[in-house]
Amino acid sequence: MSRVRDCSTVYRPRALALKAMALAFAGSLAIGGFASGVSAQATPAGMASPASGECVASDATAPAADTAMEGTPEAAPAGTPVTDQAVTDAAVAAAENFANCWNAGDLESVLTLVTPNLLASKFLAASPEDAAAALEGMGELPAYSIVSAENVQTYDDGRASLDIVYMLGDYQLVNARWYMVMVDDALLIDAEELMLPQPEGDAEVVSFTFAADGGDVAFDQGVDEETGVRAATLLPAVILHATNADAAPRMAMVVRVPEAMAGTPVAADNLPADAEFVAAVTVGAGDQVDIALVGLSAGDYALYEAGGAVAPFNLAEPEA
Repeated sequence: MSRVRDCSTVYRPRALALKAMALAFAGSLAIGGFASGVSAQATPAGMASPASGECVASDATAPAADTAMEGTPEAAPAGTPVTDQAVTDAAVAAAENFANCWNAGDLESVLTLVTPNLLASKFLAASPEDAAAALEGMGELPAYSIVSAENVQTYDDGRASLDIVYMLGDYQLVNARWYMVMVDDALLIDAEELMLPQPEGDAEVVSFTFAADGGDVAFDQGVDEETGVRAATLLPAVILHATNADAAPRMAMVVRVPEAMAGTPVAADNLPADAEFVAAVTVGAGDQVDIALVGLSAGDYALYEAGGAVAPFNLAEPEA
């Protein structure tokens, strides 16, 4: 049974509707190899492999951003479970194809598989061209592996959805609902709704907030006044509980700081290239989300936004 440990915060997750731009874009779109039947309850490290199949670009003409269907309304729409296996297979195939294109590094094809609604609402990109420009020149992005894909539903507004559990890179466990729209006989990804992650084992909760009016991202409690570091206990899972107090969507990422920089101030514009990617998260205006990190080791980490402040934290082995 999973238990949550945090001396200062009660874990009340809500299923609500990097290089920061690049890694945040990766964080919700890039998905890896489909492993049917794997339980979402299980810590998926090593259970699924990144997709490596054929990448097929779409020639569909996506709707304009101002006419695209809404992404993740505050009250989740009521869906109708799909019983037609062909429809389920099509939704899973759309996700797998997206994964194949991303993991192959074919960003041009990746951008044909999403709507402007997704680019604008989740990745703060006004157009595929802007997203491509942000991704251009980036190094290798974290691979994605699907742990499960199931529960296809349809909605009165014409969309379909697919519930997906996947790993982003080696550490971030994501439980999400992907909404899709049919455009010119192609299923395009239109929105992602983050749901409650369910890692195995005890969990340490670390809460942070994006301040209003474009203010900095910062931890809510537990920051040492002298060092500015948020100390946390390394447990089988670390839950990042994010609140966005701003009127605009915000995005941040987590990296592990190289040992050579341990104990020294870190700024978002001087993080070294060998800072290891850990997680990326985008939070809508006024929303709260939870992401789960698994398989971490003790050490120094940094939470930051592109061009913004860095919030350092340390994970230490629990005391005997």
